[in-house]
Amino acid sequence: MKRHIFTVVFALTLQGCVTTLQMQPIKSSDQVTQYQDGAEMVISAKTNVVGARAVQNMFRANQRPSFVITVYNRMKNPFDFSTENISARSNIAHLKVFTHEELVEEVRRQHAAASFMTAFAGAMQSYSASMSGNQYYSGRTSSGTYYSGRTYNPAIAANAQAIANANTERNMQQINESAKQSLGELARSILKRQTVMPDTWHGGYIVTEHIRLPDNGNETVTLDINVGDEAHTFTFLVSKVERK
Repeated sequence: MKRHIFTVVFALTLQGCVTTLQMQPIKSSDQVTQYQDGAEMVISAKTNVVGARAVQNMFRANQRPSFVITVYNRMKNPFDFSTENISARSNIAHLKVFTHEELVEEVRRQHAAASFMTAFAGAMQSYSASMSGNQYYSGRTSSGTYYSGRTYNPAIAANAQAIANANTERNMQQINESAKQSLGELARSILKRQTVMPDTWHGGYIVTEHIRLPDNGNETVTLDINVGDEAHTFTFLVSKVERK
């Protein structure tokens, strides 16, 4: 649904050969599965109903896993639900679940860093362009005397600076547009605190920190979700995809 977020904002994909991971749900005997947009979602039905599925069954090892979480309030009273109700862990470590506010702040930091680097590079290009108006000459007179000098053509320099500044402005617009799109996607999809009224659904995406696989190449990720006074647990098997 919102893969743009995780590939552009949070994935931070590295260059070169990157290990591909596969995530598969492992349902317990008291859980059932349903398919949502072609992906397998595990449903845990107690007093309330909770569903969980991976956003992407296949993802790169340097990407953060993301999950779709849905809850249905079957009680008579409302309850609040947010990332504070969710914890994640692997066999070897606790996995941080990022809040909407943390992800927004990350996008803004990345935007500020990209803007600074673009502005700095633009300033260097503008300076180089201003130097393009310099024209050097040298030679020898008929008597054999060596001479050299420099002239400056402001028209050439102004044209080169105009091109450099236009490139910088275009790059800044692209960075601003990318950040705007990412923040919009976050607002529409990431799970935020919500009071869930009786007989209503609420849900959204959550993002956890990276998974570190052990030497044998297999790991499990467990999501513990507390709704009201009850706990719902979901387990996913993570393994390396073998290249043929």
